[in-house]
Amino acid sequence: MFDQERARLLLAAHGALLGEVFPSLSVVNVSWGERWIKFWFFLSNAPSEDDLESMSIVEAEMLAQYPDREVMSEFYVDAPRGRGAVCIFARKNR
Repeated sequence: MFDQERARLLLAAHGALLGEVFPSLSVVNVSWGERWIKFWFFLSNAPSEDDLESMSIVEAEMLAQYPDREVMSEFYVDAPRGRGAVCIFARKNR
């Protein structure tokens, strides 16, 4: 069955990434519950100040769409991709 809330959240998460994808960003996963939304950013190297700002903007964009939920994120450098979340961005290997 089609879950409209799931689709709405994934579209909002994807939209929050627009203009905020930076070169070292490899994968973004998202998961959620009734009161929270969490992003996992997987990077190929340590983030710059601009990269940290981009991740903060993604959180702020989601908070604007879901003001009743806690929005949080974590980032990992050269870590295995998390399980149990939905991948909303994956950089294609060249």
